[in-house]
Amino acid sequence: MLSAGLINSSEKTAAYGPTPARFYVLFAFCLLSFNQCLFWITFTPIASNAKLYYGIGDDVVALLLNWGPIIYIPVCFVTSWLTAQKNGLRRVCVGSAVVTGVFMVVRCIPSFRHGHKDTIGPLSLLDFVCLHSAQIVNAAVGPPVMASPSLLSAQWFPDNERNRATAVAILANNLGAAIGFVLPGWLNVRSPSAVPILLYAEAGLAVATMLLVLAYFPAAPYRQPSRSAMLKQNEPPPPFFSGLLNCMKNPHFFILAMAGGALNGVFNTWSGSFDQILPPLDPVASCAAHPSGMSHTLANGTVVVDLPPCQIYTQDSCGWIGFVATIAVIVGGFIGGSIADSYLSPRKMMKAFIVAMSVLMVLAMAYFTFALPSALLETPPVPSTPVAIVGGIVAAALFMGAATPLFYELGVEMTYPVRLEIEPAA
Repeated sequence: MLSAGLINSSEKTAAYGPTPARFYVLFAFCLLSFNQCLFWITFTPIASNAKLYYGIGDDVVALLLNWGPIIYIPVCFVTSWLTAQKNGLRRVCVGSAVVTGVFMVVRCIPSFRHGHKDTIGPLSLLDFVCLHSAQIVNAAVGPPVMASPSLLSAQWFPDNERNRATAVAILANNLGAAIGFVLPGWLNVRSPSAVPILLYAEAGLAVATMLLVLAYFPAAPYRQPSRSAMLKQNEPPPPFFSGLLNCMKNPHFFILAMAGGALNGVFNTWSGSFDQILPPLDPVASCAAHPSGMSHTLANGTVVVDLPPCQIYTQDSCGWIGFVATIAVIVGGFIGGSIADSYLSPRKMMKAFIVAMSVLMVLAMAYFTFALPSALLETPPVPSTPVAIVGGIVAAALFMGAATPLFYELGVEMTYPVRLEIEPAA
């Protein structure tokens, strides 16, 4: 009996354990997530050149960015339902990789047709459809890569590796935004005619990722990574709509979701528009728009403009500001998560920390707002030096990043025992 018990025990132990393929799957998923955010933010760091190249205005550039949150809302429900089905994670990842690879090439069709010109506008119907459909499809890939890190780590990683795997998967999306701000500078995209270079580079990356995922992305490991995963292996798919309804009926969770969504949504849109928010380095236009910038003409005809400090932002500098802000979000997330693990176990303490970080973020954003000239306040009421403005941006990013992990953690506690696949839709 004893030997039989030992044999059975060893068989049970051998029935689960981590597999080497988990690192490949994590890498492929991270690359897909990285690409999604990189492609989403494509036109923001080059807004001035994109407007000239396509013959479009600020409203169209803003729409290309805003397709992200617009499409996220309806697609997140579909994503949650798909991932709750058998082999759901593989289906959404492979499908996302394929449509991204195809439509990033479609986005290049206007450039294929017209070449490297200073402008190809006004856009024809075909060019308009190619440009916007690519951004819409990329936006639809957002929910699969943003809502699945916890599910991926639960399916592929043992208990002692899950938190790190989840953090890496989430970090990949943020890293895509950070690189997206500085990539145009690395590729020397400093004129309208150079915009296609950026599009071709991103299309190549999308196709390479598609081939990588198609080559190998199994639905599940050949053995479960942990005992808990093994026990859940044969469970039927969770009741999606009843779980979603339970989340929506929870008033505390509803308020938390609205607050977290508002803060993250406003910050992401705001931080993705620095090239349009911050005044460009255009001496004539800046002096005309802001009388506080005085100009005079030298004997040789050269126009010299004495600009206020807040009017020195170029495309490259705005890109680096966005990069630093995104890194601040990542650092803030690690800090907030560490503080929560060590000191904020009671739910009330987590709530107090979220409120404190949210208030500090709003104050930092308010400082940034009042540091720039506007139609109401021609002269900024607070110091508007580059150091002060960038400091306000980084502070807002840091506080927002610190609060974000706690929104997720508190949401999981409030909706227990609803399954992980259903919570993103709520």
